[in-house]
Amino acid sequence: MTTRQKNAIVLVLAVLGTVAALYFMEKDRNASAPTGARVLAAIPADTFLLATVDVAPLRHSPLVEPLRALGSKGMGKDLQSQCGFDPIERLDTLAVALPEAEGAGDFGIASAGPITEEELLTCARTVMEARGAHLGTHKAGAFVLAEDTGILGGVYGKLAVRDSGPFLLAREPWLTAMMDAWTRKKPRVETNTRHMDLRKSLETAGSAGGAGKPAVLVTALLPVKLRDRLKREMGGEVPNATMLGVLGVEAAGVAVTLSPSNVLDFAAELRCETPQACAEVRDLITKKRDEWVADVRVRLIGLGGVLQGLTVEANGTRVSARTRIAADDARRLIERALDLSRAGSNVANAATGTKAAPAQKDAGAH
Repeated sequence: MTTRQKNAIVLVLAVLGTVAALYFMEKDRNASAPTGARVLAAIPADTFLLATVDVAPLRHSPLVEPLRALGSKGMGKDLQSQCGFDPIERLDTLAVALPEAEGAGDFGIASAGPITEEELLTCARTVMEARGAHLGTHKAGAFVLAEDTGILGGVYGKLAVRDSGPFLLAREPWLTAMMDAWTRKKPRVETNTRHMDLRKSLETAGSAGGAGKPAVLVTALLPVKLRDRLKREMGGEVPNATMLGVLGVEAAGVAVTLSPSNVLDFAAELRCETPQACAEVRDLITKKRDEWVADVRVRLIGLGGVLQGLTVEANGTRVSARTRIAADDARRLIERALDLSRAGSNVANAATGTKAAPAQKDAGAH
């Protein structure tokens, strides 16, 4: 074998080795990515509404306590005793995604954190069997699918898990769409420039006060078909300028940032088809703010200060709004809302003669 032939073989092997390395690096990139990126990688591009939660800054804030209590009462006992671990302590990132197309499913949840596949399946089995369901599992590509194999299995969502996430919960066909996004068989939300541009703008606005990255980001794209249909359904009537302005909103989002001093900063942004539409929306929000601030009922439930501090500005095809609230005050608002919800449920049960569930009785006792 000549020196030239040996060099050619070495070159071919080097090229093949590089290609193989790049392949496996790409294959493992999803698994080694930060939890936030890992969760977004499982969100399809055709998502109508996307909400992401960075759990870490909220984990030990006053806001978590009413949510822990809600979970405990909803399950009959706390999840930690059922699962062997506290999901709030172990989850790092959570996302909720709603599909734009009708019939694609209700919504999907994606989360990630240092939880193993076995731990999560054990938790799911314990929770489901406590409700009389039976968990069945099978492998589906990069995930293990867990679902109720009983007669009502189709009513509930399926769980798709893998070590450290993402953990996916949704009904079909949205669950498959989320798994396809993860495996790059389907475009991801990261390729949706409308969502990502709005998220970037909200991140900048949310962190403007020096409190860091927003803990909660929500963006929604209002489909053109929906807005056009609403305009058509108005019939021959010529809608007023305010209604035209509202129907001209193309996208909306909000960022919630928790400061080190436990103050929640809310930054919202709406994007309109025209500057005139944005001006109408700004005027409508300002009018409603003033009306609600003057409403005694709003002040009694603790929203007066939040609304009074709401600033609204229109700049071209964008409307921005901002307000703040102490985390302790927000916790009390959540608790009050949950109490009102339970009271309404009890009234409805009394009117229909339905007996309250044991968990609701316990809730009332405490």
